[in-house]
Amino acid sequence: MIKLIATDMDHTLLKSDSTLPNSFEETVSRVFDENIQFVLASGRTLFSIKKKVQDINLPFSFISDNGAIIEHNNEIIHFDSISKENLDRIISVLEQAEQSSVVLCGINTCYVKCYSDEHKAMLYEYYPVSVFVDDLRTVEDDIVKVTLMNLTDAQQIFDEQANPNLGNDFNTVVAGKIWIDVMNQGINKGKALSILRDSLNVDSSEAMAFGDYNNDLEMLKSVDHSYAMGNAVDVIKEAASQVIGTNDEEAVITIINERLNTK
Repeated sequence: MIKLIATDMDHTLLKSDSTLPNSFEETVSRVFDENIQFVLASGRTLFSIKKKVQDINLPFSFISDNGAIIEHNNEIIHFDSISKENLDRIISVLEQAEQSSVVLCGINTCYVKCYSDEHKAMLYEYYPVSVFVDDLRTVEDDIVKVTLMNLTDAQQIFDEQANPNLGNDFNTVVAGKIWIDVMNQGINKGKALSILRDSLNVDSSEAMAFGDYNNDLEMLKSVDHSYAMGNAVDVIKEAASQVIGTNDEEAVITIINERLNTK
């Protein structure tokens, strides 16, 4: 019996235009009617995830910032911030990347050193509560994640700069075609989902998860019923129990409805 469903947001649950599936509210209402927990798990900030479902009055749980923050029943039950010393080190590495913006993510606010107006317009979609600063080292807040945005060379920056300099000491991942995320070592969606499952007494055999990109890998491995989107990268398809349709085909909703209809 399924007791918990977790899904990534961008390019998994959300369509390519960043909108929710047409029947999302109807389907998730059925999920909650069956006493199944529904978890939105993303590299996005908590505020950004919530903004996507702000017009839907349902008791979602949230895993934000790739697992650094967990919220359940409107309470933050887990929070993992980066030390000032480590933060300075991460900033020093990421700021060396050309034509890139760097974002420090706190619980309620993000702090951005922005490369261009084009970047600024895109950043507002993912980081709607942002303060633009000239020097990230002047920020005084609890930071849970550092993100780099580069529109053309994120994978190359990861391979040549971010991972060699940070990968041994931090969880450093390519979180999308234009994103690199850096969190404390051991922080990922899978660990966060396990923490949440344990608090709810939900076994891995009673949980489903959906994902499409590298930062979803641990989450898919943490449950028995894992689904890779048809548009997922190969490593996710290889790790999942099943490869389904694409995000634009609203495949997450299709699979959930199939599960609900076969209960």
